[in-house]
Amino acid sequence: MGDAQPVKYKKLEVPYKSIFQTRSVWGVWMTALGDAVGYQMFIMYGPTYINKALHYEISDTGLLAALPFLISIGTKFIGGLLLDNTTCVSDHYRILIFTSLAQAAMTTCFFVLTFLSEETAVLAQTVFTLTIVFNGLHCVGCFSASQRVAKQFNHILTSTMAVENALAAFVLPGVVALFAPSHSSSEWAHIFYGIVLVLLITNLTFVCITNIKPARWTGPSTVGVQDRNMPMLTRINR
Repeated sequence: MGDAQPVKYKKLEVPYKSIFQTRSVWGVWMTALGDAVGYQMFIMYGPTYINKALHYEISDTGLLAALPFLISIGTKFIGGLLLDNTTCVSDHYRILIFTSLAQAAMTTCFFVLTFLSEETAVLAQTVFTLTIVFNGLHCVGCFSASQRVAKQFNHILTSTMAVENALAAFVLPGVVALFAPSHSSSEWAHIFYGIVLVLLITNLTFVCITNIKPARWTGPSTVGVQDRNMPMLTRINR
């Protein structure tokens, strides 16, 4: 036992070029961009929208702004269980459908908000809550897609998602200041129209170019998953 040699591990090399050349990676990043815009809009301006556009009292604004996020915690948990335990379809279709439908529902909520004002404040608050709930469900699907595609290199994808969140938080204040200087319902409608457009583009791109299976550059750990239909000799040579 005294002659035992320490095990040497080869440093994992990140295939940056291959990652950035993979369409599915860009599909995940696109849907994550839509998620970032929707999330940052309400995390930053939810209280302002409730108080200024819907004319709720300041004493009620904090609770009404926080309540959707509290509800979202529970729906994320349930959504994650549903996503993991639905085995009647393949990973690709299960995650693609779950993620795209969640973003489509979020898009619909933003579109409905363009028609609502202080005269329909209760309905607007309900739709506001649903928007955040669907945003949370979309986040579950987005990270599931990222993990399936990138596997051991998932940190590269999630780091880029964090940058997207930061960029959304950086850009939105200027957009709100430009299009909703007085925070009226009609001004907020213009912002919501813009968000709807962003969500439509990012969701369609995700559906069209994303193949939710381990990318080739994830290496031997994908054998038996993405290479199941490859000739055995090819698998051995890899």
